[in-house]
Amino acid sequence: MAIIPLLAAALTLIGQKGDPVSLAKFIDSLHWDAAKSGPMMVVDPEGVFADSDKPSLADYKRKIVKTGNLSAIVPTWSIALGDDDIPNAYDALDDSDKLTFLIATLRPGELKALFTEGLCARDVSGQQRAAILSMLPKNFSYHEGEMEGGHRSSSSLEAKTVPDDQRDRVRLQIHKLLAITYGPTSNGKNGTSTRQLSTLNYRGPKGTQIVRMENLMGFKGPKFPGRVVDNLEKKTDLSWRDPRLAKPINLIPNTTIGDAVDAIHNLSGLELYADYRIADRKLATFGATCTAGDLLHGIAWALSGTIRKVGPAYVLTANIEGKASREARLTAIDAEGQIAIRSNVVAWRQTATNLDVYRSMPLSADDSFGVGSEATSLMPPPDSKFMDGWIATSELPQSLQSAVASAVSDDKENDDRVAAARAKHPELNQARAQRESWNPIEGLSGKVKLSYTYGYRLVLPDGRPFEYHSFGINNPPRVTMNGPERKDPFPIDAKELNPGGGIAIKSDDARTVASMCAQLKQFGVQEVWIETSSPTAIKSAADSGLRVDLVIRPWRLLKGESCLDPDRNVLGQTGGKLAAIPGARFDPLSQRVSSIGDLISPSDPGLPAHWSRLANLAATKGVTRVVLMDTKYAGYRADSQARFSGGAIFGNGGRIEPGLPNIAPVLFEFGFATAQRLEFLRSHRIDPVDITLPQPSGGGPIDPYFDSPMFMTPFDNVYPGVTFPYPSGDSNRIQKAEEDWHAYLNDLFLKGFATLGQGLSQAVNSTTMEGFDVDIPGPMKGTLHPTAPFAADGKPDWKNAAATFQILSPLNVEDDQGHIDYHLVFAPFKGKPFCYDLTDISPDRVHAYLSFLFKPAL
Repeated sequence: MAIIPLLAAALTLIGQKGDPVSLAKFIDSLHWDAAKSGPMMVVDPEGVFADSDKPSLADYKRKIVKTGNLSAIVPTWSIALGDDDIPNAYDALDDSDKLTFLIATLRPGELKALFTEGLCARDVSGQQRAAILSMLPKNFSYHEGEMEGGHRSSSSLEAKTVPDDQRDRVRLQIHKLLAITYGPTSNGKNGTSTRQLSTLNYRGPKGTQIVRMENLMGFKGPKFPGRVVDNLEKKTDLSWRDPRLAKPINLIPNTTIGDAVDAIHNLSGLELYADYRIADRKLATFGATCTAGDLLHGIAWALSGTIRKVGPAYVLTANIEGKASREARLTAIDAEGQIAIRSNVVAWRQTATNLDVYRSMPLSADDSFGVGSEATSLMPPPDSKFMDGWIATSELPQSLQSAVASAVSDDKENDDRVAAARAKHPELNQARAQRESWNPIEGLSGKVKLSYTYGYRLVLPDGRPFEYHSFGINNPPRVTMNGPERKDPFPIDAKELNPGGGIAIKSDDARTVASMCAQLKQFGVQEVWIETSSPTAIKSAADSGLRVDLVIRPWRLLKGESCLDPDRNVLGQTGGKLAAIPGARFDPLSQRVSSIGDLISPSDPGLPAHWSRLANLAATKGVTRVVLMDTKYAGYRADSQARFSGGAIFGNGGRIEPGLPNIAPVLFEFGFATAQRLEFLRSHRIDPVDITLPQPSGGGPIDPYFDSPMFMTPFDNVYPGVTFPYPSGDSNRIQKAEEDWHAYLNDLFLKGFATLGQGLSQAVNSTTMEGFDVDIPGPMKGTLHPTAPFAADGKPDWKNAAATFQILSPLNVEDDQGHIDYHLVFAPFKGKPFCYDLTDISPDRVHAYLSFLFKPAL
């Protein structure tokens, strides 16, 4: 589309010097003649300002574009994430592991430079160069300032930027630094507290000139911020020239985007919605009419948005890809990078530890305290006890005495402020005083203790350093979570499974089932849990003389079954497609093995027929009981918050890293079937694939107008040179949408599950279901699953729990040589039904597992 050039002389406004001029006031000065120039529109003109005495449209970072006969004032910029903005595997590492990689792989001369004057990307190549560049901010801006005494500093508001051609000249340093511990206190109950001053938080005396990153208080912005780009048209699912949008629409001078989109819907007959995040924003128009398509096109461009198709409906939103979908995709890329590089990380940590870098690293030559190695003689012996090594402040070099005095003064100022605030609430202050009272430790008043700390920082090409960040090799001592070595209890007598317990197998082939059942009988197993889609396989199991329990995963499609609207995750992946991703089925942290497959959604029109097939299968002659597994997938829980994941733990003699299900749990949330997205869009005016909670230091790019940037100060803006529109509507609305979405899915589950129960109750005498909410203690609790009597409301009575089963799989109980580790297998609970689930074991390996578990039957 053509951009209309504006004559600067004609399009300026004289305002009072220093007063920001709104875009609305600027537009008033244009005296727009719609009869001559055609209709015009602009979004939120009262919320956009320019700091100029005589602003032009460019001062607002706005331009005019033509959509048909309509002139639309739109931003000149947008935020986009291109393929080049997606990080490599080294970006997925945290800074400590990147530094550990460098320490482990640099040559001696390069390592010496890293510990002293620093190393820049142009000094190295390959992966080392990539690692250093990945530690630089994507938009490398900074502020100049100076120290004001103690910990305080001031910075200019004007940001400066490191040019792209200078990025590889920015140096990285790791330094040994001096730390001063002071102010020791005790609560009289074996509790002690101290304060510490080091170069990590002290950058020199008052007047010291400094540079600091643009972010404040550790705010890093989105993990994948993208970049500022020209605001061009986006791909759309709805043609602006669709015949249904060709009708003229009356322009209302002052309305909202939501009302305008509703008017287009009423006129065109299209099922069209405005995302509620922008529905309340103001829309100003000039002129009488334009086509509905031109107006919708102009609004989308002004928002840097587009139109997405959801079933038969359309929604005006930020991108074709949902916000939550994009963040899940980026999280998956990040997770896959972590997993791919993980084996290398372990080796780097060990190499760096063997180098004993802490001992070999020299004290920084430009420590902010300015004492160099002068204080070395005042250091206490290594590993000294808390009460040892304290010295009088007067014994310190003068520069350290001044630094401590300034820090103590700052602390007193802060303590007085806190005390004044508490004085306004004496009842709370008194309760706190009764709970704990901290007093100086006798004999240590006025004394300090010196130690070393370690930090890394970046240094500008001109030699000015940024602030330090703490550094440590992430290689804790090897410990075990299994406790003392225990005796191998296997093989056991199969009778210990107790009535109601047994062995679970999986096959649709009658001969294979007959063979496995014969093997079970050889080891004295009396009950088989069989997962199958075949009545013939069930008959084969029953003919073996074993008690037969049918395993049903109710939402899984049976062999050969299909559905119109399969369930999907936020990326649009079916369960089968997700299961094909390496690492998707197993999480090392919980040892949980997931049985993921293609799922039918609760809203699928074929669900009653699917339930009928399951009921008919359960009615097969020989079935004694039905065991329902995987009854409720993540996403359908009313309290589901699977966005949050954990880190590594230590056990089995070493570090256990999280797998894909733990790093990227959002991938395993289902519920995004098209019909369910559509129903929620109709009721809540937002597509669920756009619902994601704000993440100040994670996630993808910020979408102008649609998102509420969490920039605490101008220093925190990770997009230099642009100002985001002020948030619209209720700031808690997106969190409410998240809650409503999971409540909606939970309600769908309960309704669907209740109808399943009606069919099964007529087919079998007793039914049990798997539960995910029961906490089983122990390091392997992710492999244990309780069952309880069926409850149509989805809330089983766990006090009357039936059998407990453990999933055994090559993924969670075998070592690299294929040997079963008895530490990872539970012995049956005394007097209670127990089942070993071997459905993940290939039929040809079942005998090996049975031989491990049980003694041969007599």
